[in-house]
Amino acid sequence: MKGLLFGIVGSARAQEISCDSFCLSELQSCISACPQNDPECPSLCARENAYCDVDCAASSFALVVQTDMWDVNFKLDTIEENAVFDFRNHEIDQVCTVEYEGDYYVIGGFYDEQRVSRISGCRFETVARLPIEMFQQRCSVWQGDIWMCGNADDPRACYSYDLQTFEEGPGSNLEHRLGGLVTYNDTLLRIAGYTNQVESLSSPAGEWEDFGAHLLEIINGFTTVVADNHIYTFGGYAFVQQDYTTKINKYSPDTHSWDIAGFLLNKRFV
Repeated sequence: MKGLLFGIVGSARAQEISCDSFCLSELQSCISACPQNDPECPSLCARENAYCDVDCAASSFALVVQTDMWDVNFKLDTIEENAVFDFRNHEIDQVCTVEYEGDYYVIGGFYDEQRVSRISGCRFETVARLPIEMFQQRCSVWQGDIWMCGNADDPRACYSYDLQTFEEGPGSNLEHRLGGLVTYNDTLLRIAGYTNQVESLSSPAGEWEDFGAHLLEIINGFTTVVADNHIYTFGGYAFVQQDYTTKINKYSPDTHSWDIAGFLLNKRFV
């Protein structure tokens, strides 16, 4: 059994590396010990070491476990009440998060649309203010800058940002509201979001084009991850079914197509 581990907001960078390594190792060991025929086992894996529980209280990990059938297994390991990490009143609601030049940043959000915070030790540090209000946007690092697309006020618009200079870039043809934004093979992709279509941008001075490979359904509000040259979407809201979904969609470059890679244990919407 092989696991893929992805960090999310409030993740390992906020804590000491030694503590993180122990926590990750413990999670991976638990998952690896799960029987192949027990799909609920990964969701029951928990930390049992008191030192880890206290010192890693701000660590959050999304863990996907691959069995031969890719049959489930999304694990969100968080501690809801966190007295260790100081958010400095930056509400984590409809923000975008990104790793940029070795640091993690939280940008905008429904309650603080222009604030840019950096994770510093066990707290947020305000480092900049955006020139416009932004929430619901997605972020990705591309061509050396932070790119943000999908702002609630103008979903087609995209902007590049280096923490000092804020510039408007090419706008996409579709809104992709609450869709995905990833850098893939030096190309910026806008994925789904009240559509099943995917658009690509190959140059900051270029135009958005049809990627040529579209998802099997219309979804929004999902999580997007690039790993091992594949793109994954987790959960979201399925427009046709009018319900939250547990599907894990996977893009494969060999076939230039999307298929269903598996299912989450619980419905997920972001």
